[in-house]
Amino acid sequence: MIALALNKYISADIADLIAQIISRTSDTIPQTENEACLLRWIINHTQESWLRKNDSERWEIEASKSLHEQLADLLEGSNLFLEQAPQRYTMDNVLLMSALESVFIQRLEYFSRLIEKGLKIKNVYLLGGERKLDPVHESAIIKVLESGAREIDMLEHHASKLSKCDTHMGGIDFISSSTPYQTNQQGLKQRPNTRDTVVTWKNEHYQGGSILCLSNQPFVHYQTAVVRSVMGDDSAVLGAGLAANPNEINTSVVLDTLARLLYTSVPKTALNRI
Repeated sequence: MIALALNKYISADIADLIAQIISRTSDTIPQTENEACLLRWIINHTQESWLRKNDSERWEIEASKSLHEQLADLLEGSNLFLEQAPQRYTMDNVLLMSALESVFIQRLEYFSRLIEKGLKIKNVYLLGGERKLDPVHESAIIKVLESGAREIDMLEHHASKLSKCDTHMGGIDFISSSTPYQTNQQGLKQRPNTRDTVVTWKNEHYQGGSILCLSNQPFVHYQTAVVRSVMGDDSAVLGAGLAANPNEINTSVVLDTLARLLYTSVPKTALNRI
């Protein structure tokens, strides 16, 4: 029932994966044939049990060895971790999604390989924010850039560096789209999330055409869903990204990402049907 209900809004393989994870990790699955009731329970359950705290980052989530062992066989070989290559090699806009420095470099190098393989694009955007670089995980780039450097400075630095090193990248102009800190419901400042950066890009830069959201697994499906939700059903939005090894990714981060994918993909109207 869970996979069937979710398959209307996300791909069949990811819906099936989520259903299997829920069956292994929850003892209180409701027995109902009412799809709206089931969807409400799924969203509420995953938001409460899988989502990280609002004031924490992915890299701050504590890893659970027992959870990894419980779900390892489901995640191994899952489409959530396989490379998602572009379905089209001619696109109007490419969005390079921001991340910690080490992850963003992987995304940038993947983009370079796609260009080398023949990806044709008109505009390339660096979607970042004004967050200060992390002194623990981004100490190397902090030493290179000036004190107080922001995420967008790091994205620009590596994009410029790659353009000079890879001959096939010559002539590509990286356009920066930076989003300021946001104010949450408690009146506190927090770094912009994926949706915030996409909204800024749409309002300040988008001039029409197809969109390729470039990320890496296991985040491709979620971040592409965010772009689709912001741009609307009439926009041509595709996702692509590098494969990942589930044994190298915190399983709690995987659940957090799936919870965000569900919340983004399942429309509120589906939850309110009687």
